Amino acid sequence: MEKQQSFRSGVMEKQKSFRGLMEKQKSFRIAMERQISFGVERKRSKDSPGKRGDSPLHLAARAGNLGKVKEIFMKFENINNGIKDLLSNKNQEGETPLYVAAENGHALIVGEFLRHSDVETASIVANNGYDPYHVAAKQGRIDVLKELSRFFPNLVMTTDSSNSTALHTAAAQGHIDVVNLLLDTDSNLAKIAKNNGKTVLHTAARMGHLEALKSLINKDPTICSWTDRKGQTALHMAVKGQNVEIVTELIKPDPSAFLCRASGWPGRGESENNLSEEEKKKLEKLQKIRVKFLRLVHRLGLSPEESMAAQVLYRFTLLAGRQNGQIFSVDAAKRMAVELEAEGKEDSNFNGNILVLGKSGVGKSATVNSIFGEEKAPIDAFETGTTSVKEISGFVDGVKVLVSAVLHLHASAPPTMAAIPKPIDSTPATASLGNSATSNPQEGKKKVGLELEQSWES
Repeated sequence: MEKQQSFRSGVMEKQKSFRGLMEKQKSFRIAMERQISFGVERKRSKDSPGKRGDSPLHLAARAGNLGKVKEIFMKFENINNGIKDLLSNKNQEGETPLYVAAENGHALIVGEFLRHSDVETASIVANNGYDPYHVAAKQGRIDVLKELSRFFPNLVMTTDSSNSTALHTAAAQGHIDVVNLLLDTDSNLAKIAKNNGKTVLHTAARMGHLEALKSLINKDPTICSWTDRKGQTALHMAVKGQNVEIVTELIKPDPSAFLCRASGWPGRGESENNLSEEEKKKLEKLQKIRVKFLRLVHRLGLSPEESMAAQVLYRFTLLAGRQNGQIFSVDAAKRMAVELEAEGKEDSNFNGNILVLGKSGVGKSATVNSIFGEEKAPIDAFETGTTSVKEISGFVDGVKVLVSAVLHLHASAPPTMAAIPKPIDSTPATASLGNSATSNPQEGKKKVGLELEQSWES
């Protein structure tokens, strides 16, 4: 019994000792956490007050707290250069309070800061290379830009290390309101090129901002032909960006004006007198095709300026290359096409071939009739209309269409149209109507027109 009591006493003492050790470790851990927390707070209060090393004025500017800004200013207004020093103070990102307010779009606070600033303070650049004016343009802060311009109009002409203006920055982001504001402030901004020679138009074209590009061209159409250090125009940038609308807008004034500048070729082309006979024959043939295409566009109720038509015209111009004089220009082709259509001449010989495939009874005859807008193939609810290969021809909006309807197929499928290509010498416009039939004659014509257009594009 005595041994048992002695054993229990020993175990109890060891447990107490273990608990004491655990409590000491816990106390030590708490003390270490407090020291670490104290050290962090001490360092933060000494070296980096607020987010990103923001001072109280930075924090008030970031939050848009105008009352706090005025309260801070009151404490320093009797100190020599006190407020100016506050406004020149940078956080860890190199941002001044004015920069922070401009970036976040707090126009009232920007105005308050500018009342106590000079142009040097308002132009302090952050670590990212932007000054308050540039960052406001980047973020689309139009009210901030108006305030900055009202106090210091010359800020609009500031540039960064790459010689980019605020207009470059706004155009790259597609802020059309800012672009228009800056152009109205000073239209010469459109002529300032970066160190690599690229203008604002290059930037807008590459980034695909159509409205910004239109504004730039309206202000100064001459910048369309400006080249960068590689000899590239804005059109080159648009092609790289693969934006059809931008390409179309750039080639509207004169497609030949933008060609081949990277290779040193003249934009307006050579005189016809300097062309060889072979080159003249090539251009004459190409011009006939271009006139025929423009007549087809007119008959389909389209405009040469529409996206698809403009792409085709652009490719014709590329084929012509540097030999693009007045006789073989796009404008000359347009005039000739209009004159021929006005005279009602039918010697254009437009034609397109369509192959109709489908199982018996799915509506091949109805599809053929919908194309022509009249009954070309008989339809019977109880008998198969197409029992052999049939060729049916007719005109759709002045375009001769030949339809080959094939006898029924074994596979279950709706009627399918496939274009049959012709030799390039006959310059056909082939058509494909896809996989759906229609009973509406006008709808059929509309589809023919659309697909004819697409075949020319390809």
